[in-house]
Amino acid sequence: MEQMSFFKDSSTINPNGAYHITEKRALAQILSEGLRPQIGKRSEKAHESKPLIYITDGIDLPQWILIFTKRRLLNNIAILEISDEFLEHKTIVWRCNANEEEGTLFEEIPPQYLKEIPIPKITQKQLWNYYFSCLHDLAYLCYDLLDYKYNPELFSDNPDFYNGAMRDAQNVLMSLDGAEQCFSPGSPDREKIHKELIDYWKNYSLFNHYKILINKSDRGDRYYSALDSFSDESIVQLRDWVKTNLDLELLEKSVVL
Repeated sequence: MEQMSFFKDSSTINPNGAYHITEKRALAQILSEGLRPQIGKRSEKAHESKPLIYITDGIDLPQWILIFTKRRLLNNIAILEISDEFLEHKTIVWRCNANEEEGTLFEEIPPQYLKEIPIPKITQKQLWNYYFSCLHDLAYLCYDLLDYKYNPELFSDNPDFYNGAMRDAQNVLMSLDGAEQCFSPGSPDREKIHKELIDYWKNYSLFNHYKILINKSDRGDRYYSALDSFSDESIVQLRDWVKTNLDLELLEKSVVL
């Protein structure tokens, strides 16, 4: 196995470039008419109200490619590079979505400032970075599910939360396909991987979220094996994945407060 070193890797693309990922079927129209800010289906479900264009830099581009292809199950994607000439003096709002930086633009991008580039090779390092990002999302999804179970009033303005959570659980589990080879009890790298998992996020919250999921937590007895009260198959599978692949004792030993 390759020596693991979990940090972002810009070796396959210009790290300072700006890129947009789209479905292949939309490519011809975009190259003809340009990119226009819009509220897409996923943005609408997230209750976003402003039309935007989403972009990423070269460092996080491989992560977003993996998110689009593994989690959103889009196989036919295209990568568009946005020219530096267009971006000069433009305002880009950058934010961190879990572990991946994404930028937003409010202005239309004319077609002459866009060109398709080959999809970059995904390295082993970037794949593991993606797996860790999935584990982060899984932990926070579990935390939200517990809040939904015991504090449903918090989700009154998002009636579609539960259906979305079921879909997200299925997508995260599919995205983690193959990751269990290093987390399973028989793996010689298990202890190292658990330590890297904590080192990667450098805080206690990730471990504590998994503790809430499958064990007794500091938040009280009501959270003891709380997800056992969910009967949905995707939640049962999600809980069982964590119970099988993550060792809380190893994670706890790795936490440095």
